[in-house]
Amino acid sequence: MLPRVALTATNNPAPLTQHVAGMTVYNTATTSVCNGYDVNRGFYYNDGTKWVALPLGYTNWFYMPSVSFDTSATSTGNVKDLYALYYNQFSSPAIKSSGAPSVVPFIPGKTDLYYYITYYDSSVFSNISINANG
Repeated sequence: MLPRVALTATNNPAPLTQHVAGMTVYNTATTSVCNGYDVNRGFYYNDGTKWVALPLGYTNWFYMPSVSFDTSATSTGNVKDLYALYYNQFSSPAIKSSGAPSVVPFIPGKTDLYYYITYYDSSVFSNISINANG
């Protein structure tokens, strides 16, 4: 049986005094600290720098709805934070189904997801890039 602990955030080593690579626990707590370090009930391991949820039947990609840019004027340096758009959309649902928790039970952190641009119009955009933070 794994140790049962109440984690407070993925970036906080508690209940340990420091992160210990390989430590595996069952987390009994759910937090919503609104900064991408939330934890939910389930299995976690420590990678030496943070707690990481063990994937149990879910993937680390998500379907991000279309993101719009104002293309009515020429401009440069436009940046969209895909993770912030994702987090804001899913951290405060406007409507939920009967019996669903008031918040989405698990929202992965920025670097726990993979980001893809599946299409863009090259006659409108150039110098497109994306990083591990979205």
